[in-house]
Amino acid sequence: MKSKLRSGLLLACLVMGSLSMPVMTQASTDHTKPTIYGASSKIVYLGHSFSKLSGVTAKDNKDGNLTRYIKVSGSVNLKKTGVYKLVYTVSDKAKNKTTIKRYITVKKDTVKPKISGATSKTINIGSRFNALSGVTAKDSVDGILTKYIKVSGSVNTKKTGKYTLTYSVKDHTGNKAVVSRIITVRDNVKPVLSGIKPSRIKVGSTFNPLTGISATDNKDGRLTSKIKVSGSVNVKKVGTYTLTYSVTDRAGNTTIAKRTVVVVDTVAPVLSGVKEIHINLGTSFNPLTGVTASDNYDGNLTSNIKVSGSVNVNKAGSYSLTYSVKDAAGNKTTVKRIVKVVDTVAPVLSGVQDSTLNFGESFNPLDGITATDNNDGNLTPKIKVSGFVNVNKAGTYTLIYTVTDTSGNQSTASRKVTVVDNVNPVILGANNVTVGLNTFFDVLSGITATDNNDGDLTSNILVSGSVDTSTEGQYKVIYTVVDAAGNEVQVERVVTVKRIDVESVSISGPATVKTGQSIQLIAKILPTNATVKQVSWTSSDDNVATVDGNGLLTTNNEGTVTITATVDGVSTSKTITVSDRPNLYLYQSSSIVMNGLYKALGISMYNLESQESVTVLKVDVYQNNTLFASYSQQTLENAGINTMIAPSKSWGMSINFALGIRQNQSKIVVTVEVPDGKTYQYTLNV
Repeated sequence: MKSKLRSGLLLACLVMGSLSMPVMTQASTDHTKPTIYGASSKIVYLGHSFSKLSGVTAKDNKDGNLTRYIKVSGSVNLKKTGVYKLVYTVSDKAKNKTTIKRYITVKKDTVKPKISGATSKTINIGSRFNALSGVTAKDSVDGILTKYIKVSGSVNTKKTGKYTLTYSVKDHTGNKAVVSRIITVRDNVKPVLSGIKPSRIKVGSTFNPLTGISATDNKDGRLTSKIKVSGSVNVKKVGTYTLTYSVTDRAGNTTIAKRTVVVVDTVAPVLSGVKEIHINLGTSFNPLTGVTASDNYDGNLTSNIKVSGSVNVNKAGSYSLTYSVKDAAGNKTTVKRIVKVVDTVAPVLSGVQDSTLNFGESFNPLDGITATDNNDGNLTPKIKVSGFVNVNKAGTYTLIYTVTDTSGNQSTASRKVTVVDNVNPVILGANNVTVGLNTFFDVLSGITATDNNDGDLTSNILVSGSVDTSTEGQYKVIYTVVDAAGNEVQVERVVTVKRIDVESVSISGPATVKTGQSIQLIAKILPTNATVKQVSWTSSDDNVATVDGNGLLTTNNEGTVTITATVDGVSTSKTITVSDRPNLYLYQSSSIVMNGLYKALGISMYNLESQESVTVLKVDVYQNNTLFASYSQQTLENAGINTMIAPSKSWGMSINFALGIRQNQSKIVVTVEVPDGKTYQYTLNV
């Protein structure tokens, strides 16, 4: 039996398409019927909807939820009253079947809906009102019908009165409910009083209690003319007064407000007689003399004046006094008053007397001079002096002494200072001298006279005695000069006349000169006072250059010439080269050196000539005196190098050496051409 059961189960699994091994279980039997819920009898109303399966469910102890397997037989006619039978059946997988009967009664709905919340009410004017707010409708069959409520009638919340509203609602069957309500709009808003606030008014001023006061009502509008005031204000008497304002609208709403009015004295007393005053130093002073105080309310308050500050009548200066007075209302007046104690007495200058000084004597114009003041005391440091005394120049000078005290009082005194000259003039250059025989000699040449006061007196020199340069011998010459003060000086000079031989001759002039030029040569003879000064000039080669009797050299051709100058048998010579070779400066401007070899070399040439341009014809590079490289004018220009060198301009080029040339064993030779076609070479050792 077990073998057959296993074979049967295996076959069933294969038929169902499952490869799982069957579970060996003990066979059991389900005898429990399913249960149907929610199929109880009920009443429905004509015209309403009804679903036979709505709310009906089925459940089984084994199969669980069988609701979708419920079957219903029978029908319900919702358009006809009566009792209808419905039969519900459901079976589980074990074929257990449940059947129940259900009776549906269809009847007519005759009950009206009920409207709630539509009671009469009173609202305030101007308030918001929604006729449907709080109103609901409910039907015993249809349930909530609030949203179907209809309202007829309206309420004007801006106008008092009674308003009727009618509410109606129908249910599904057509049963209609109607309710009316009374809405009363009333005015309970009091009028508004504006402008009633505490006030302060000045005593003696006019006052109208209704000025600036207004009343308005939400319904009656402007009620200012209806305002009533009780109480009074005495504007002539300081104090606090209370006024009561009231106003009533047509609805009987009354507003009452109280107002405090304070009559105050705000005018401060007036102080008189407190203007600035000047009093003389040392005089008596009472700060209250002539000062009064009066008040608009309290009258004379002079006795209440208070003064702070003090005045020292024995010391000049500006003093500040503060006057104050207060009335009964507390109004206070404060005034500052300036009292100036003035000093009108000028200081006293002492020691200002005329004096005499010797020429060159030291002089301080303030020595012995003092100043005193009745208020400031010693004012000597404040003394000022105008004028000037030149102690190095005789004459009479006037000095003005001035001193001012702190009050501005000034004293002035004048003084004459006489500078007398007692110093003799000085004659210079009158030393003994030897002059050459038959030479010219001026006895005043090189002689000067100066005076400490008069300055240069050379033109005032007087000479006595003479010198005959044609005859050897000694001659006395006396020089005399007198200054403006009468101080006289005499100097005696011995002049010796004799033959003076030439000791040496030198020639000054350039060492190199271009052809076609004229150059002045100068022969310098020593000593300068030699008797013979006639120079004889000669040239060693007139073909190169000639020289005339005055030493004017004229060049003819290139070459070297020796110029000789002879004076009194003493000769000297100077070698001059005549050459048109331009003055050019060739130099190294840059270089790159590696392991003793130039890899690159920059050269520049500066033309020092002021008028003549030159042209570079060729640049040759030599290493160990062997030509290494050569660059023609054409090659240079093809490389973009300009070969013209203008006056006072530079020329340059850079040369790169792939293999390099040896440093300190090479040279650069630049060949140039001048405008007349001549060529010259310039060498730079590198």
